[in-house]
Amino acid sequence: MQRKNPTFSQTPGRSGWTSPRQFMRQGQMRMRRHSWNTTQRRWFPGSARTCPSTQTNYTTSLRIDPSLLTLATDSDVRIYFVGEGAGYDNTLGFTSTTGDRSLIFPEASVNPSYNNATDLTKAAANVNFPLVPGDFVDLGSFEAGTQLDFFLIANGANGGTTTYSTDATTSPDGLTHAISWAPADSPYLLIGFEDLLGGGDGDFNDLLFAVAIQPLTTAPEPSTMLLLTSFLLVVLYLRHSSRFSPHSNPEQYPRIN
Repeated sequence: MQRKNPTFSQTPGRSGWTSPRQFMRQGQMRMRRHSWNTTQRRWFPGSARTCPSTQTNYTTSLRIDPSLLTLATDSDVRIYFVGEGAGYDNTLGFTSTTGDRSLIFPEASVNPSYNNATDLTKAAANVNFPLVPGDFVDLGSFEAGTQLDFFLIANGANGGTTTYSTDATTSPDGLTHAISWAPADSPYLLIGFEDLLGGGDGDFNDLLFAVAIQPLTTAPEPSTMLLLTSFLLVVLYLRHSSRFSPHSNPEQYPRIN
């Protein structure tokens, strides 16, 4: 299979890689925007039951099964930003068993007005909050058998270096920092990250994104886009926390080779 390149790019700076925030401001990452229409937003009320409660035992019942991120066939992979409830400006990236390693959302921050808005069309992205729910990045095409792994760099847009992965065995504190779930009959896997050492508040909503895996042998159904919008109810429950960054002198963002 001919490998399709991801639809984003990174530009090295003088001392490694430029900061994630700089990527977004310079438009060097070819992120695409999807606007949720009135029909799609009707899915919100019916999706409330698909969101895990704070009483759920996340680390046992929702721990990510690596097989869910292993491609059964040659596939295109797309990542949708769903929302965030973090005080940090976190960075999302991915690796794969084929050697890919790159950023997806260098600054995964949304305008706080999205977190309690009744009309999601009124909260806009800007240089400080570059994302809106529905923004997506195409990672490209991958061969069957490829396993994906996603990582979050806590406060990466401001120089943070603490990194958590969907592979719990690599966590610096030995704890689970990512969980997954999906509504019934949905083609999307929703992943939520917790961004603090020691488990933080354990709500796993510091970054929420959806993974869409589309086999290359199958044409996408137009109706499947409606299923993704059910995830956006999560955003309405998020609240921007008052946590402060521990980095008074942010370090240079680590180079990703």
